[in-house]
Amino acid sequence: MYIKDASLLIAAMNRFLAYIQDEDKRAMMKKLIDAAFYIEGKSKISSEAAKGIYGEILKGSTSQFEKYAACAFSYYMQYGLKLEERQERKVEFFDIGNIVHTALEIYTKRLLKSGKKWQDLDEEQQKQNAEQCIEEAVEGYKNGLLHDTKRDEYMIIRLKKLMNRTVWAITEQMKLGKFDTVTSELSFDVVENDDNVMHLIGKVDRIDIMKENDKSYVKIIDYKTGKKQLSLSDMYYGLQMQLVIYLEAAKNHAEKEAGRKMIIPAGVFYYNIDDPLLEGKIDPDKLPDNILKQLRMEGLVNEDDPVLPSIDSNFLTESGELPVKTKSIVAPFETDKDGNLKKNSATVQTKQFEDIIRYTRKNISRMSGEIMNGTTEVNPYKKADSTRKTACDYCAYKDVCRFDVRIPGNVYRSLKKLSDDDVLNLICPKEDEE
Repeated sequence: MYIKDASLLIAAMNRFLAYIQDEDKRAMMKKLIDAAFYIEGKSKISSEAAKGIYGEILKGSTSQFEKYAACAFSYYMQYGLKLEERQERKVEFFDIGNIVHTALEIYTKRLLKSGKKWQDLDEEQQKQNAEQCIEEAVEGYKNGLLHDTKRDEYMIIRLKKLMNRTVWAITEQMKLGKFDTVTSELSFDVVENDDNVMHLIGKVDRIDIMKENDKSYVKIIDYKTGKKQLSLSDMYYGLQMQLVIYLEAAKNHAEKEAGRKMIIPAGVFYYNIDDPLLEGKIDPDKLPDNILKQLRMEGLVNEDDPVLPSIDSNFLTESGELPVKTKSIVAPFETDKDGNLKKNSATVQTKQFEDIIRYTRKNISRMSGEIMNGTTEVNPYKKADSTRKTACDYCAYKDVCRFDVRIPGNVYRSLKKLSDDDVLNLICPKEDEE
């Protein structure tokens, strides 16, 4: 190494020697050197401490286990130490979703109580009931939060419009299918006794069932605000397990109600609550279908007969074959020019649905064991795809964990993007392995 000005090196060496010889400065120098060569270690608590925090049997919802899959330390902060951000009395984006969600629960339970189906109400009745449900939901939300200012009261008008659109869209979707809503906000509370004992809790937004001969087909719907999509890749890594566990809970509920009937999974769906704006010049006669296309549910569908035409009657033909070049406005599936399902259709077979449920339960059981063994390490994920999304992006505890990739020992868990076929090949046993 060539140094132009040796005097700079000599000056630096003299300063270093001065620090070493001075007792007070020597201590400071040691701290600086330790900081410069610091390597982050893995944090962990004892299993005894974990039991003291979580109890003898771990209790939690699917979303809590998804938090653990994203980062064990973040889970520990939120559900172990129960650290929370300071709440402010103002309307946040998530408040809108919570209010509409509550209003939909009220609306659906009114329908069920009256013995009516979604499609039994005309648009005027839908509008009247929807607005009443919004008013009831707003009144009981956070001690009248939306009555604080004139701006908040204007928000109520927007909420009613959003609720009207949502009820209309769900009603139109139900008209196109053979399924009927049987329950809303089904709570489940089960003690799983697989490899690790755990207490799993949750609440299913909506369960729809179609009965045919000795079989009952069940689909579940989870209401979301935004553009939520189901990713089998995320499901595989434990980041999206909610719909799968909800489906199992719905199946168990249906088995109790149906007696000896065979219960078959028909689909798991997100309904994204929205009131979309359509661009360009649109034929008024085609406007309803165009809106429904924007509000199509996202998720996973059973492709085995007779599910697809029972979800969307546009797929019902006299021959029993699927129609050609048809795209569902209810759920994520479509056909090509030969009447075969296109590659981008989010469909699986009945057996694959069962394999997905079995894999997800095993995944949650593994996480439960790790949590009770005291795992609390800072291990956020980073997606190895175009999004480069990380667990730290919106984490409330990133100032606590000090995770910094510039410090040795801090490394993201890289999650490779898996195709649906990749996931199914990994989790579905081959015939000769069964």
